[in-house]
Amino acid sequence: MQGTLTVDGVTSTDVGRAGIEQALKEASFFWLDLPGVDDEVAQMLRDTFGFHPLAVEDAEHFGQRPKLDDFDGFAYLVVHGAGAGEDPTVEVHLFVSERFVVTVHHEECTALQGDANG
Repeated sequence: MQGTLTVDGVTSTDVGRAGIEQALKEASFFWLDLPGVDDEVAQMLRDTFGFHPLAVEDAEHFGQRPKLDDFDGFAYLVVHGAGAGEDPTVEVHLFVSERFVVTVHHEECTALQGDANG
């Protein structure tokens, strides 16, 4: 699975379902950043995180207007931020809970590439 997992300021690019499940078991807040949603990722978002199927389906489709949907235990957001180069904005989908944030985007988003040290 492509993406990055950041737990306690340590980022791993070798993201697997076992590592994500371990992060969910721990008390630490974590961030999972994904460059899109394929069938494997969609299943993991539904099964491992328990995200509502409609929210996962929305994360598979880009070209959406900004929105905020409140689900039991998490919020789902579609936001547009300033883009680089010729793209005026970058669309980012977020699943946000008290314990984690999961971001999904197709294009490079410099705001999501912040320095883990500050």
